[in-house]
Amino acid sequence: MKKLQVLIVLSLISLQALATQPPFKSMPDMPLPVQMLQWDLMSSDELLIVNYINPLEADLYFKVTGPQGYVIHVQDLSDVKRSNIGFHFKDLAAGEYTVQLESGDIILDTKKIVLE
Repeated sequence: MKKLQVLIVLSLISLQALATQPPFKSMPDMPLPVQMLQWDLMSSDELLIVNYINPLEADLYFKVTGPQGYVIHVQDLSDVKRSNIGFHFKDLAAGEYTVQLESGDIILDTKKIVLE
């Protein structure tokens, strides 16, 4: 009887260990969608242009943060595979603005724009 109890306890421990492992990736050589992104942030005076290619439609967001740290603009770019977008700073107050291109928790690029 004691052997049966020990066997049950060991099997429960091994099941718990298997349940806490990360899921098995069926194709470990496949790139993550974020690894396939290509982008370029360009700015001139009061215009920022974002060129990007997103072939696997990874989560991609364009975010602008104002001088006080508040997010003033967020744009979801996940559904489009390739595009050019622009953002005008001409009507915004003077200060330092932060532009970020992010995918999930990963910040891909950051650019500071200073308006006087």
